[in-house]
Amino acid sequence: MDEIGTFGVRRPADKEELLQRLVDRESGAFPTMRDALVFAAALGWRRQMRIPFRESAGTIEYATLINRFGTEDLLMVMSFAETGDAQVLGANRLADRITIFEEFANGGLQKLDVLPDGAPGNLSGLLEAVDG
Repeated sequence: MDEIGTFGVRRPADKEELLQRLVDRESGAFPTMRDALVFAAALGWRRQMRIPFRESAGTIEYATLINRFGTEDLLMVMSFAETGDAQVLGANRLADRITIFEEFANGGLQKLDVLPDGAPGNLSGLLEAVDG
């Protein structure tokens, strides 16, 4: 198995209910857990909300996380911007990049968690709510 296949991206246990709401087929803003986490990480990064966590509700395979164009680049940009260390982009530092992503996703989820349960279920409405 290659190195990428051995890594998983954790979901914070205390935000699992929120994640489930964000991907709900009827009212969720995102079609997949992967999409919700990437959005949350970008939001957390934008707001500089990097929050470590211990308890995980499960993982998403890294290969699944990056299966859309630009996601792996986003992780690299976040990691370099956060650390200022070009070495973080090396193949041997994938675990560090994943941790940075997870912590920004947790920060973004914390920002989203303050939205009421009836918050907009579409992406444009969600963006309006978090920017308002």
